[in-house]
Amino acid sequence: MYCDYGEEYDEAELAQYDDRPDLRPLNLTQAMEFGFLQVSGTNFVNNPEESPIMATQDNDSKFCERRLDGDEYGEGDPVRWFLKYSFDRPILFSGYNIRTANDFEQRDPASWAVYYKKLTNKKDKFKKIHFVEDGGLSDDRFVDQQFTFSQRNEVWTDTIVLEVYRTKDDGALFCQLAQFLILTDDDSLKSMTPARNMAGNKVINFGVTDNLKEIDHEQCCVSGF
Repeated sequence: MYCDYGEEYDEAELAQYDDRPDLRPLNLTQAMEFGFLQVSGTNFVNNPEESPIMATQDNDSKFCERRLDGDEYGEGDPVRWFLKYSFDRPILFSGYNIRTANDFEQRDPASWAVYYKKLTNKKDKFKKIHFVEDGGLSDDRFVDQQFTFSQRNEVWTDTIVLEVYRTKDDGALFCQLAQFLILTDDDSLKSMTPARNMAGNKVINFGVTDNLKEIDHEQCCVSGF
């Protein structure tokens, strides 16, 4: 079941990469190790070697799942393809990075949307912060493409969702990517190494402040995530 987006929205203003040189990716592998990040997503095939968690890894792995439920090219009904990152505390969401997978460029995302959960709403309400139509990811393999928001459009959130609606080849049975990284401009997240208390026990402190900042011009959608 797809979100009901309602009326059109004003999408986040993108910044040129050179305009925001200090943006850096969160260390998602370490965040999972310390229980700061939970990852979920499409689980139609249920292959651990190509599961949603693989999108956080900086290696040759990939997240690969069904887009059509048929047995042959171009057959079957669409399967909802999404990737969800849930953080223990809010992070400053300043942009994201997609890395193409190792093979089959036909399976690359072509059209997608990125959502974040509103922190000021008790219910799971998501807002669309960015939508890409025919995104033009490189046909070369293991190539990164960054999408960075202007400072006035970055947001504090504890949940981010990537949902893909089309692949480069509409008949492809699968959609895949090697990495989906979250970019931040929060100086306190330079180090995600936990501190230790007086007893020598690890203290998870990712330095996220209680500042809440969100754009107010996107259209809310009731989450189906």
